[in-house]
Amino acid sequence: MPHNNKGFDIDSRNHHGRILTIEVKGRVAGARDFSITRSEIICALNKADRHILALVEVADDDTTQVRYLYDPFTNREPEPSQAEHKRTLDWKTYWELGEAPS
Repeated sequence: MPHNNKGFDIDSRNHHGRILTIEVKGRVAGARDFSITRSEIICALNKADRHILALVEVADDDTTQVRYLYDPFTNREPEPSQAEHKRTLDWKTYWELGEAPS
């Protein structure tokens, strides 16, 4: 997506042809946290039934593992206020909530 796109990184279609929005967050293995912007959270909440948070863990040898969280913020995180620009979240907590892509 263009760099000025607010709220997500990728438009994709599932096997039923439904458009999904995907926000990708990558961190080195062992990272404690990750940041997500207000726009990314609002986008995820507004598209809850068709939004994926993709977490990508990068090992020292550049191999990766991926976890998907479907509807990652509903019932987990309060909606950010107008004054909040980004939020820092615990990587391990969200990693454990995710599942391997199918």
